[in-house]
Amino acid sequence: GGRTVDGGSVAGTPTVTGKQLLSARRAMGKYGLAPSDLAYVVSTNAYFDLLEDEAFYDNYQVGEGTKVRGEIGRMFGSRIIVSDELSSTVAEGEIAAYAINTRNFVIPRLRGLTSESEYSVDGQHWLLATTQRLGFTEIIPDATSVVALAYTA
Repeated sequence: GGRTVDGGSVAGTPTVTGKQLLSARRAMGKYGLAPSDLAYVVSTNAYFDLLEDEAFYDNYQVGEGTKVRGEIGRMFGSRIIVSDELSSTVAEGEIAAYAINTRNFVIPRLRGLTSESEYSVDGQHWLLATTQRLGFTEIIPDATSVVALAYTA
């Protein structure tokens, strides 16, 4: 919905850098001011690009010991989360990363726990199932709390 900024280039060497993550954060306007409220969700290709970014190797930005344990950690004070749900294809228009203001989303409980039980004659035991219905809502719907970083030609 008009919340996409240009990311890594498809022509030549496609890479995603920390500066491009900052451009997505800048596009968020006032919703990108507090780094602790932000999270970057990156594709697997963008994850490996960030590992090759020299700015990422500054321990003051990443935090102690995170690379030793294989975690991606933080960049510019915001969490970086790798998701294999994003496309691993590097092509024009494909999303490489999302910058998200997590405080603009809430997970409401739509009802309490519901439990049901049933006796299984074949297995001679009781089956117990418990469910809860949850929602996922954006608090301010038209806010620029999510910005996508897309590959360009």
